[in-house]
Amino acid sequence: MSALISLIEKLPEADGPTDNVELYNEIFDYYTSDEVMEHYDKALRQLDKTSMDDTNNSLLFRLFHMATDRTYYHEEQQDKFCQFWLPTYEFLFEQLLPNQSDGEDLIERERLVVIKYLVTNMIEMQKTSEIQQCELQFKNFRHKNEYFTILKLILPLVSNSDLIGRLEQDNFATIILEYQSNTLENTVDITPTFAIWIILKLLIMFIRTDNDCLFMIKKDPNIKHILFTSLQHIHANDAIKLALCVAVGLIVNEHDLNSDTHKPIEMITTLMKTIQTILASSVDEANYSRYGIHIVDLIVALKAYLQQDQFKNEFLASDGLNLLDKLIHKPFQLEQLEILGFECLLTMSFNKDAANLLKANENFMTQIRNSITKTTDGLLWKLEKEEEFRQTNTETNDYDVIISYNQNDYDLVYEIYRQLTEDYQLKVWFDENPTIRVSCEMMAQAIDQTKCVLICISEAYKTSGNCRIQAEYAQDRRKEMILLIVGEVELDNWLKFISTEKMCIDFVQSDSFSRAMDMLIDEIQRNHQTDPETLISVATAVPLDSSSPGLNTYKSLPMESWSDRDVQEFLKKNKLDPMLELTEYMNGEELQVLISQCLSHGNYWSMFDRLNKEMEKRFHQTFPVSVYLRFLNQGQKYYSLTESF
Repeated sequence: MSALISLIEKLPEADGPTDNVELYNEIFDYYTSDEVMEHYDKALRQLDKTSMDDTNNSLLFRLFHMATDRTYYHEEQQDKFCQFWLPTYEFLFEQLLPNQSDGEDLIERERLVVIKYLVTNMIEMQKTSEIQQCELQFKNFRHKNEYFTILKLILPLVSNSDLIGRLEQDNFATIILEYQSNTLENTVDITPTFAIWIILKLLIMFIRTDNDCLFMIKKDPNIKHILFTSLQHIHANDAIKLALCVAVGLIVNEHDLNSDTHKPIEMITTLMKTIQTILASSVDEANYSRYGIHIVDLIVALKAYLQQDQFKNEFLASDGLNLLDKLIHKPFQLEQLEILGFECLLTMSFNKDAANLLKANENFMTQIRNSITKTTDGLLWKLEKEEEFRQTNTETNDYDVIISYNQNDYDLVYEIYRQLTEDYQLKVWFDENPTIRVSCEMMAQAIDQTKCVLICISEAYKTSGNCRIQAEYAQDRRKEMILLIVGEVELDNWLKFISTEKMCIDFVQSDSFSRAMDMLIDEIQRNHQTDPETLISVATAVPLDSSSPGLNTYKSLPMESWSDRDVQEFLKKNKLDPMLELTEYMNGEELQVLISQCLSHGNYWSMFDRLNKEMEKRFHQTFPVSVYLRFLNQGQKYYSLTESF
């Protein structure tokens, strides 16, 4: 205790940051040493007491705030602080939370106070913005795995029947739902509403950090179950319902929203009403939040819902375009809000009824004609320029391939481009500088100048209206399309239709980058072999192995004699590209075993289910029935039944 007392005696009388670097270093070193743990547990047990002694008060509050003071708490300090405290927090949560395996659900107020204190500190450890008019956010998140582990521990509290039952007892008029650093005063009188809200606040911040964090949550079915369960049981608490609507909106997919147990229309309506409430306030009065949820989080969640085409008509019927029009004209100090508003409008422009309404709004059309942003260019293309361009532009084969990608995936895509041009001498159209705006018309011209388009898909690509414009234009022009997975992505919504029965090469889950590149080169070569004019350039760039058998040699051989290359050629020639990954390195004898299993009595559709599950688990794609039937139909032509089957 002597070291702690000595440190407290050195603190300045007034609360707040210190300009004494030596004192800060001493506090930080103490707070990341084993010595602090000698007193920490005792101090936590006093948290629910209004008469906490000064020593423990200083340990839990003042010293913590000084150790995480943004003046000195930079990346190195943040990393060390999290490495020290997160394992301790995980252990503490395990002790505090109800034992689910024993059916325990009750949670005393004393434990709730400590949980609120720890969750708030987790936000404070990573918080990078304290400006009132900017949503809290995490950046440069090094400890996402540790945070994810703790989130999985504490999220069951969101659907805890004891806490949900006590929500109705809370006096909403007296509860202030806004993020504040821990003090004794705002911790001891914690309510179930605030406890659930601060957990959801941490979850939303985690999801919005980056694509890795998003997919950690998306892929965990238990987390989705917890959030949906809570939504079904919370009726009167608008604050918790709003936070849940945002969290759910950020992670659900098409399958989730089509479930009968979910109420997506109600969730969209909740978001719209809340945004309208914020927009109705004057700029001077607005704090950009409602129930502690920032308007940026609300609009990002709304945009995620609008990715689902089936909900756009409901949004239109609820006067959603007028809401977005107000958003882009409201004189907010945050430029991001106007950008998000235009992105939502671009998403809506893929709906014909919405597009017609926007085209009829002359003031809006004049506004986007006079704008020079990437999103407004996409809007102008969809609403005015695309149809005329299709009728006047001519198609050529000036390039071997064109690459369509989202700038968030630039590093990986650039390496693909570099190898295509330097190692294989292909002529590639590629936007090397994504910071310079390339118009939709320029992209369309490039697509018309090539036969093959590489669609580099990721979640960022899927949610970008401009990327969707490029992919759908290439499809409408009947270009050969090869999909490259360059980031975690769910193949749903419009991307599901683009990807059906197309070759999809995974650069994320692949065993090696070089193996994925080999598959890409093989596919480019196969596409160009149907065009005599481009065959020479590709054959020069990607010479065949002299030891490889000639094309179509599989046709003259019994299936059991096929090499793995023959198997690949058979699948490609018969447009069975989705089977390529499922049959990797499989020779003819092994392929014959697979076909035999599919054709065996009573196994026809059970094998389809097994293949479909493997495709979904490994590659996040569904296995088209048409491909399965074509595989069996074409395979039987070369399949010879032997005694071994």
